[in-house]
Amino acid sequence: MTTATRDSELTGVNVAVLSEGRVLLMLRSELPVHCLPGGRIEPGETPEQAAVREVAEETGLEVELEGRVGVYVREQWRPHGDRVAVFAARAVGGALRAVDGEAAQLGYFALGALPNTLVYWHRQRIADAAAGVRGVEREQPFEWRYAAASYRELVEAVERGEVSAAALVADFTGQPRQG
Repeated sequence: MTTATRDSELTGVNVAVLSEGRVLLMLRSELPVHCLPGGRIEPGETPEQAAVREVAEETGLEVELEGRVGVYVREQWRPHGDRVAVFAARAVGGALRAVDGEAAQLGYFALGALPNTLVYWHRQRIADAAAGVRGVEREQPFEWRYAAASYRELVEAVERGEVSAAALVADFTGQPRQG
């Protein structure tokens, strides 16, 4: 990448909540993959505010941000690419519980024993956060091979049986497709 992403170009946030060599992950409710908590930045909200809000909404935890790890870009993501600010954080309050229905399960995983169902592009984000990286900007290529125009439409196609959930999980986790 030749230019730094401005905050106004960001589409979302992820937060690596770290504790004693572990990272908090959520198992998504609409697709059986693990990921970091996070989501879209609301109008008028800073990336930092969005990060704190998203963690609270999805996990019930209050967090203190320890720094912006960087920006991770997937230009091929539909509909208009994905530019996500990733933050390292630590829990300072609240109670771990699935709050908004996006998480089927929540749990801390050892950094050396992340689940096979972790979306592959979050592995680099977690490694960078755990290593104390700050201010990086990384491209994370993703081949969008679906007719759906967005992630939401893709999930709806899975729900209708038009797209194989197993194939989608394989694509998102970097595992080989079966059959």
